[in-house]
Amino acid sequence: MTPFSPEVAHCQHRWGCQLPSPCSTATPFRFAPVHLSLRTSCPDPNPVVKNRDMAKLVYIGARPSQYDFLKSIPFYYRPQQKTRPKHFVMYAGEGIDVKEIQSDQNRIPRLYYRGEHRHDVTGMGRKGFQDKLNDSFKSGDLQAVRGTMSEIMTSVFEEVTSKDHRDSGGFSALESMVDVFLTSCLEDRAVLQSLATMASGEFSLSVHGSRVSAYAAMFANYHRLSQDDAHPLCMAGLLGDIGIVGIPEEIVLSDTRLEEGSDELAAFQAHPVNGADTLYSGGLDDMFTLAGVREHHERQDGSGYPQGMTEFTAKNGVKIGEVIAIADCLDILAHDNRPYRAAVGISGALSILKRDADQRKFDPDVHNAIVQGIAGQRKTKVRKSP
Repeated sequence: MTPFSPEVAHCQHRWGCQLPSPCSTATPFRFAPVHLSLRTSCPDPNPVVKNRDMAKLVYIGARPSQYDFLKSIPFYYRPQQKTRPKHFVMYAGEGIDVKEIQSDQNRIPRLYYRGEHRHDVTGMGRKGFQDKLNDSFKSGDLQAVRGTMSEIMTSVFEEVTSKDHRDSGGFSALESMVDVFLTSCLEDRAVLQSLATMASGEFSLSVHGSRVSAYAAMFANYHRLSQDDAHPLCMAGLLGDIGIVGIPEEIVLSDTRLEEGSDELAAFQAHPVNGADTLYSGGLDDMFTLAGVREHHERQDGSGYPQGMTEFTAKNGVKIGEVIAIADCLDILAHDNRPYRAAVGISGALSILKRDADQRKFDPDVHNAIVQGIAGQRKTKVRKSP
């Protein structure tokens, strides 16, 4: 197999099909090439401001969906002062429930946390949502399951879009698509069983899967795919990493990159095909969803795993496995902080993926289509290549 490149090795190691899948000969899903203007410094995707009175410490805007889980870090807010517009004041100290303060003041201002807690916030948020999903499955409350999944996907939309854009009604079609998708999840026993299995694990797989599914939904919505074509994309994103369940924690959460040729790396790289087998044996028989799960760590240049495939199964021209591969890497690069690789935020992740597409690890047309889907809804400046 072709050695991994530094740019994609982290994605392949962190999250990995032996069963050959039929490759469609349908017309490729094509879009005009685009160029995404990104700063190479990989800024945080959240609003960042500097406090002049506190040695220019960086403060990051917290999202409302995080308030339930972030109780072990202090929150700050900006009082309405014309003379000191960037002055921050502590709102809730460590261990204080933000919503308890809300009951006294009837509202919560825009809250911020200090940049030094950035990775703690990501970890606490994922664990909080994972525990919430697991508790809902244990209690048999499917509406609570639906609500939590909706919260997770909404947090992705909040992260990559402006409030003005959401309030303008531009997201109504996306919300409708997600609503139909979540309804189908609750009605499918095989999907529910798979989600419950992922939610009971230690690796926040259900949260990561929901986030990847949200990126897939944004892609499908922006490019006006039908609900029928969007469904296998969202489902493959949601359930793609079920094959990681059962892999030892020391492998999945290794502090170092797994050694090339090791049994540990081989065990991890088998998770896409194991996941597809698990889903099929559990009653999920949609061939396009299964193909997306099997192929979501393959690469166009053959450097992926476990088969080193260069062709992807397509439905009506959409390469499901490659779309999920890019969405999967996007979430990992942006938010998954490891000892050997720091998370770089949405813009930084898109920049790395752009480089991979330029090197033909991903199909540039598919990459550009995802950039259009994400960047178009982030209002990021995009221009056609000359």
